Amino acid sequence: VQGIPTPAKKTVWQPSTVLSMLKNEKYKGDAVLQKTFTVDFLTKKKKINEGEVQQYYIENSHPAIITPETYDLVQIELERRKGSHKSTAGTFAGKLICGDCESFYGSKVWHSNDKYRRVIMQCNGKFKNTKQCRTPNLEEEQLKHIFVDVFNSTFTNRHDIITSISSTIDEITDTSKLDIRIENKRSKLQIIGITLKECIEENMHRILNQDEYDVKFKKLENEYENLKADIAKLENLKASILAKKQELYLYIHTLEANDHVITEFDESLFHSLVDNIIVNADNTLVFRYKDDSSIIWDLKKNAIVS
Repeated sequence: VQGIPTPAKKTVWQPSTVLSMLKNEKYKGDAVLQKTFTVDFLTKKKKINEGEVQQYYIENSHPAIITPETYDLVQIELERRKGSHKSTAGTFAGKLICGDCESFYGSKVWHSNDKYRRVIMQCNGKFKNTKQCRTPNLEEEQLKHIFVDVFNSTFTNRHDIITSISSTIDEITDTSKLDIRIENKRSKLQIIGITLKECIEENMHRILNQDEYDVKFKKLENEYENLKADIAKLENLKASILAKKQELYLYIHTLEANDHVITEFDESLFHSLVDNIIVNADNTLVFRYKDDSSIIWDLKKNAIVS
């Protein structure tokens, strides 16, 4: 739309090209060395490294153009969307969740070949489960109109919301205790790594009982792998917290930037504020905001539930 060419100077951007950019660690200043390697030095033929040679991850190898927190936020969003890739709900893809079975909503076409053609959004698991979901079908335009009213109700309290979030954001996204846990486990990992190396070297230079050596080595190896797994989980948790912090800052910025009620649906505003919408069988929609607050809309009354 903006006329920006692809890296290959083409006019059409392929999804794979955009995805590779979103996953590229170079934007946050890091680099993975030996993603590819030369198979034949005479022909200069290269191959994608699938474990044939060692890769090295280098942090802060060059100036970053985005923060690590922004990069992590993108990776978390990509992972989240993996779970909703079957959703074809257009503007609301990955946002509408069935309150009965927790499946995402998708688009369905009714009367596709006649004048009564109509596109509705329906729970993707409605007819897949033994017990049919009782959640209602929705229409995109209907939801857009509802969001206008929902946002405008939020707007009246926006100054209080901004003040409340601003005063607690650092506390609820504090990772200092998590950092200590990660550092402690990394220290233990380093010690076990050294012990493993010494164990291997001793076996290489001395005659040992191999059964006893195997038991000792396996125990150390299991401890090492378990610690690595623990560290990965803690780092993922930290990344999620930092991503939440970024979301809250964006949430505040969005509320500050929109200093008036809206008269029509704004897609960027919707995605900046709304985490998801739970569709319930009692014909209520729960708009869950990214600050963990929520607003309930009654489809029958066509109004917000107080």
